[in-house]
Amino acid sequence: MLELMCMYAFFRRIYPSDELRDVWKTLWESQRQIPIIEGYSYICVYTSEFLTTVCPLSRPSKTRDPKDPEVFIKEYVQKIDQLVPADVNSLYTQSCIWFSRMESIVTSNFSISSDIDKVREKTPDKVNEIILERLTNRLNLLVQGISLIAQLRRVVYVCMVLHIN
Repeated sequence: MLELMCMYAFFRRIYPSDELRDVWKTLWESQRQIPIIEGYSYICVYTSEFLTTVCPLSRPSKTRDPKDPEVFIKEYVQKIDQLVPADVNSLYTQSCIWFSRMESIVTSNFSISSDIDKVREKTPDKVNEIILERLTNRLNLLVQGISLIAQLRRVVYVCMVLHIN
């Protein structure tokens, strides 16, 4: 999203007479879903501030929605505050399930090598399929764990940044 906004700002610098008001309006309305954008690490940009500071319109739009971005952001923060406990509880439950599944895989008595030996005795042509299946399951579980961490980071990060500003 930030790349799109920067491209629009660059276009406006190159062609200042062509405002593309419909693009500006679409970007402005996008803050209903994305009021704050993480640029890099801990650098954040408010959509409304970017559009009004970097690429303002020559004559302000009368139909912009939200009309007052500061009030909208305050309401958005209140909504986020109400959702945080439910989000954290859901992530906690998913994490507990993930931990138990991961522990089950790590501490199980059945390793890939013992399964290979058993399969090799019965059907030698299925060895690669068994290895691939086991490794795929483990990799999928690892990706789920990384996804849970990313979700938790997003919940905490958005809440903290909105409260700091």
